[in-house]
Amino acid sequence: MSVRNDNLRIVFAGWVDALRRNDLDAIERHLHPDAVWQGLRPDLVCADRAAIVDNIRGNEGRLPDVTSIELVAEGDQVLFGVHSPDLVEVAGEQLDEQVYEVFTIADGLIVRIDEYRRREDAAEAMITSAAATAYGPSAPGRPSAPPGSST
Repeated sequence: MSVRNDNLRIVFAGWVDALRRNDLDAIERHLHPDAVWQGLRPDLVCADRAAIVDNIRGNEGRLPDVTSIELVAEGDQVLFGVHSPDLVEVAGEQLDEQVYEVFTIADGLIVRIDEYRRREDAAEAMITSAAATAYGPSAPGRPSAPPGSST
């Protein structure tokens, strides 16, 4: 398998399907201990694997009525999009019946999840991250910006 296929499998099996089955053990196995889930706002953050699993546990297995999903892999990242008429608000943030998450994978584990309202923003984040990775990471799971860019 290719890295791209491996990363798709990690996100599909370790997140999408595990959420569907409410399998918190599978989610935990696919997350790095220091994984970070950055929500739509800076204050919406789960700072490690335990916090991520606790957040999911708080949903008690409730899932939106999904009309479509999207998975796109590029390099060490996977974009996961969900469309649902149930996705209108999260933590006071308005959604347009969609949400996108960009997963960063390292050594076969999810190290970071960044959440976006719009596909365009998620795709742009993936492009920016890919460019930054070429200049070396600044911290585990978080690439630095290329020279001359502002962060």
